[in-house]
Amino acid sequence: MRGQTMDAGGTIDAGRRYRSPRSGRRRAVAVVAGAALVAGVLAGCGSGADDSDPGAPAPDSSVPDTTASASPAAGGASPDLKRMGIASVVGVPVAVDADGAIRLGIANAPVILDVYEDYYCEACGQFTDLYGDSVYSAITGRRLAVRYHSITILDGKSPSGDYSTRAAAAARCVALSGDAVAYSKFRDVLFTKGVQPREGGKSDISDAQLAHMAQRLGADEPAVSCIADGAQVDAEKAAASAARSSLAALSGGSTITPSVYQGAGEVKISRSEWLADVLNAHATPAPSTVAPTTGGR
Repeated sequence: MRGQTMDAGGTIDAGRRYRSPRSGRRRAVAVVAGAALVAGVLAGCGSGADDSDPGAPAPDSSVPDTTASASPAAGGASPDLKRMGIASVVGVPVAVDADGAIRLGIANAPVILDVYEDYYCEACGQFTDLYGDSVYSAITGRRLAVRYHSITILDGKSPSGDYSTRAAAAARCVALSGDAVAYSKFRDVLFTKGVQPREGGKSDISDAQLAHMAQRLGADEPAVSCIADGAQVDAEKAAASAARSSLAALSGGSTITPSVYQGAGEVKISRSEWLADVLNAHATPAPSTVAPTTGGR
């Protein structure tokens, strides 16, 4: 995560600048999660994934738990984002496509990916922790656009019974404002360990708290009110239903998050080089530096 930071009370420290790579706890988590991805053992979420146990996976003993548990709903306090950078894109648009996907990046980007995710899915959080900065950098560099689909398959496992949908609807509110910086920051924060509610936990995040976070991250007042009022919940339900059908058709019936597709082809995110492979396949060859030869002598 990069950019601005928040203190324990939810106040943004605007003086903190972009820093990369991510540090501290998040870097340690990324190392462990990266090893799991490369080994192909990081379970996704949803139908077809190894998620028979609705409880949270046991934490890796090699990564000390130094972050606060995300349980703000019970006490009404804002999530503690202290010392966590916030990633964002710069200079590119955000829009809601006709099928309900949120497109981040220029419309004519040389590479367009479809990412299927769920805001309550811990594997999606790990995926974002590993590759979020690189994806946002490629979007900012106009090499990539991403269509984000929230398929909200984990509502029933969240303490409130509808967190996946409410979080996705909140992100939709910010996207509809047209502010790509605010949207990309908000999406990044919702997947941050210590903010993302833990699967099997006792609480998640209320609409009021989602609205407060979005406001602190630069969302305008209409977007903040949209979140607080749950104005995009019905639209998100429709978009999620369409996204589940789309993913099932692409995958042969499974709805696992995170899943990444380029057109009809699945991108194998178990390979740590997946993003570089996709981008390099569409890179413009560099002009030759060899001077042309001349004839006649």
